[in-house]
Amino acid sequence: MRPPKTLAAALTLLLAWPQLTPAQQPVTIANPGFEIPPVNEGVYPGTITGWSEGSYDVSDPGVWIAESTEAGYYNPRADEYSSAAAAEGLNMAYLYGISGYDTGLSQVLTATLQPETRYTLSAKVGNPFQYNGGPAPDYRIELLAGGVLLKSATGSAPADDLSFGTATLTYLSPPAPAQAGQPLEIRLLAVEDERDNFFELDFDDVRLTTSVPAPGYPAWQAANDTTQPPGGDHDGDGIANRLEWFFGGSTSTTGFTPLPAAQNNAITWTKAGTFPGAYGPAFVVETAPALAGPWTAEAPSGNVTLSGNNVTFTFPAGTRRFARLTVTGP
Repeated sequence: MRPPKTLAAALTLLLAWPQLTPAQQPVTIANPGFEIPPVNEGVYPGTITGWSEGSYDVSDPGVWIAESTEAGYYNPRADEYSSAAAAEGLNMAYLYGISGYDTGLSQVLTATLQPETRYTLSAKVGNPFQYNGGPAPDYRIELLAGGVLLKSATGSAPADDLSFGTATLTYLSPPAPAQAGQPLEIRLLAVEDERDNFFELDFDDVRLTTSVPAPGYPAWQAANDTTQPPGGDHDGDGIANRLEWFFGGSTSTTGFTPLPAAQNNAITWTKAGTFPGAYGPAFVVETAPALAGPWTAEAPSGNVTLSGNNVTFTFPAGTRRFARLTVTGP
């Protein structure tokens, strides 16, 4: 780290870190708070135990370049943070924002990607305002498996050193991910800074947790990053959440949801294998002589055929009827 650019008086508010819920399990990260080995104030080691350096060339952002980026870690003092305190413990890692590159730190974990598991990656983010004298670069955090990016989250660092921000992302793996069993990897990045003057971004208290969503509607909510009830429309596509749950089960259905059309005098709705409800209590075909109703539930026989996950309604010959699928449960 260079000598301070400017001095200013300020107070630092340290935000409390939320406790894990019983369902969340921590994933082991080596040196997550950059405390190993201890370091005195005014010393800025360029090698961080457990972490490696690298960058992305913004002209080729999909390729990680393992190289020195002048990152390191330190024990902050008052001419860097007015409180002379890290977000957690004594030390923090620092990265520099430069033009043309996203610079960062990487760690490959011993844990591997598991199916149908929700991963939550988080880290404290700081702006050493007494050193920067202005804004820090933006941040990005990434979760990978087998070197393949699973999800990333980008945001702005705090405007000053009055508080630390929290970078966070969540990722729900599908039932059969292509990278299943591959080692997980986390990357912490300072996004390209066109000021190209080595403005600094700090990271601390890196955490990764896993949880297995409860079966049923909570699993669909987790896959689609929503807390809305079944009657909501989380992605604004005009299809109620309960219908997307019926079609998608525990997978992501965010975005346009195609609906079946009548063919050969019949219409078929295909239920997701992970939708746990049964015909009658959880979903039913309703018909009416006109769109305005009245709508009548059809029995699971006669014109309604249940075959595996397919629900088919065959329109009776010589009779004009409207048909719809209503999902109410389970």
